[in-house]
Amino acid sequence: MPTITIKNTLISCRNIGLTLVITLFNTTISSAQNAVARSAIKPKGAQIAFDHTRFDFGPINENIKFASHKFGFTNTGNAPLVLNKVETSCGCTTPEWSTDTVKPGEQGYVTARYETTNRLGTFTKSITVYSNALESPMVFLDILGDVYRENTDLESNTEIKYNYGKVTFSKPALSFSPLYDNRTDTQSLFVTNETPTAINIYALDPGVLPPYIRVLQWPTTLEPQERGKVQIAIDGKKINYYGFGTFEIPMNTSSPALPFGSVFVTFSRKQFFPKYSAAQLAKQPKLTLDKKEHNFGMIAEAGDLITTEIKFTNTGKQLLKIYNMDPSCGCISVKAPKKELQAGESMIVKVIFDTVTKKGYSNYSIGIICNDPTNPEFEIPIKAQFPAKDRHCLTCPK
Repeated sequence: MPTITIKNTLISCRNIGLTLVITLFNTTISSAQNAVARSAIKPKGAQIAFDHTRFDFGPINENIKFASHKFGFTNTGNAPLVLNKVETSCGCTTPEWSTDTVKPGEQGYVTARYETTNRLGTFTKSITVYSNALESPMVFLDILGDVYRENTDLESNTEIKYNYGKVTFSKPALSFSPLYDNRTDTQSLFVTNETPTAINIYALDPGVLPPYIRVLQWPTTLEPQERGKVQIAIDGKKINYYGFGTFEIPMNTSSPALPFGSVFVTFSRKQFFPKYSAAQLAKQPKLTLDKKEHNFGMIAEAGDLITTEIKFTNTGKQLLKIYNMDPSCGCISVKAPKKELQAGESMIVKVIFDTVTKKGYSNYSIGIICNDPTNPEFEIPIKAQFPAKDRHCLTCPK
């Protein structure tokens, strides 16, 4: 009897252990199944899935007038799908779409129709689809192609006269005047396509621009009578000289009306000075000349080199910097020993006037730009009177 009791007890314990293991295993399986079930539950909402979002028409004959393509989609969600709005990137493309509610599992469409008449060349247009789709409420579709015109009968010798029209600018140039040396300035103009066909504007090569220029806006395609904005920014801090400057930004297009064009930019860089009090102004550099102009008077005979000297003195309290000493005529040259003067320092500037071919009254000047806040830019007039008949030097080319 005792032995049997012990065995039964051992068997009972083993059964309890086995039951516990089975219970824990079943609990684990149940938890895993619940996790999978929870992950399989999708949030309630519509989903939109297009068969494709880009279509290339390839070469298109202009005479078909319209090129159309239908983009199909499916509502892969678990709630009704509604297209709220469909927009195109230009008026040349007309959209059509499913206006009825698309139930889960059902299909719909968006059709893009591109007008080819007088729109020769390559094109890329976009269509934006707005819907109540849960994950992608806004979808972009693209169409592209190349419209060509049917060749004429070359044997007929018929001359084709085609009106290319013109591409116009709202103003002749972007003018940054004044452009201060402590800030960035922005200017803009408009380009209008007055040709009967759409034109592509080629991408601008950043390598052609100086480092102080940034292009903020630049049109890439213009439909007939469409206007595009050109916006340019110049950083006055990055230019290393003062005075007038100019350059061209090339604007080349696919149109014979403007195969090679330019946007002209001009600027006049100036120094920025804050408002000084009288005490502050007294501590600044100051340029003083021993004469404000020079008149050589009546010259008996033209053809020689005549010279004069002007004394430059810094009568201020800080370092004087002379940035420019530019004559208005190539016949005048200026020789200065330095471009900076300490407080109280002076120098002699030599002015050389080549009078070859001069006759009558001559009135030139030397433009000065310095960091004297009371007179940062001014001119020194250089005058002379010559006989009415000039004398050429023997070695000068005729």
